[in-house]
Amino acid sequence: MNQKVSNIINQNDFNSVTYSKLSPLYKEAVNDVFKIIKNDGNIIVNFENAVNKIAEFHNVDKTKLYEYFDKEVDEQLKLSEQPPDTSDAMKSYKAGKAGFGDITHLKAKGLIPRSDGKKRVSPKYK
Repeated sequence: MNQKVSNIINQNDFNSVTYSKLSPLYKEAVNDVFKIIKNDGNIIVNFENAVNKIAEFHNVDKTKLYEYFDKEVDEQLKLSEQPPDTSDAMKSYKAGKAGFGDITHLKAKGLIPRSDGKKRVSPKYK
């Protein structure tokens, strides 16, 4: 799943851990930022203008708003970076239809030999 800025902007529901930790005032400010962002033109400039206007309107610290958005993007990216399912990857490998991601996953798990012919488990999976 590719994560795009427009996908994050167009979300209407906020069910992230980062969002749930915000105070009600900051939650309202975040919702308002999403309401006034324009999807046309330079998205970065539009986003920064929206954050500055909302921070002033709600009398909140714009640095904290920016920190929230940084954490939210990090959280959303971590959610989209799930490793392949090992059993599905092995099935497609045995069928000869495994993609690059499946093959590297199986090599990292030590289930198929690497280019040197040895099966080694990566430190991530030890």
